Amino acid sequence: MWFGGVLRAQDTGWAAPLFLLIAGVIALLSAPADWKPLLVTGAIGFALETFGVHTGFPFGRYLYTGKLGISLLGVPLVIACAWMVMFAFVRQLTSHVWIAAALLTATDLLIDPVASGVLDYWRWLHPGLYFGVPVSNFLGWFAAGLLLFTLPWPRAQKNASQLLLGASILLFFAARAIPI
Repeated sequence: MWFGGVLRAQDTGWAAPLFLLIAGVIALLSAPADWKPLLVTGAIGFALETFGVHTGFPFGRYLYTGKLGISLLGVPLVIACAWMVMFAFVRQLTSHVWIAAALLTATDLLIDPVASGVLDYWRWLHPGLYFGVPVSNFLGWFAAGLLLFTLPWPRAQKNASQLLLGASILLFFAARAIPI
């Protein structure tokens, strides 16, 4: 699925939501002791996205296109999985709150231009200068990261699956950023 997503010019309509769902399940199953932090993060991320779609805060004004599958309140359900996976990935890299928030934001510097550009998963209503992404989006991601990594979670256990899963998603978006 990963290679097919990189090489295909058009999404099939089912591959992206299925990949995100599988990634979320892998993140959960690979660390049974972390299920609470991951599910809470998915719920908080989904709530932030829902609030963001309807108010423009904290990320800026945007709308999902429907390419990520079934939505609730204008937000694809698999977005919760995306938040869980990236949170789990960053937790594998550091336990320092400020660095974790910065790393989470850095992942979005790569993901968002591709996801809102060539993949057309969402559209910015007021595009910004960074490949069409507004600065408010990255400020929102940093604030969300501070919130998520400030919560009193137990320390993450080393988990190669979560590390490789997050790295593979970043590699996927880096590969999709290169014109074929």
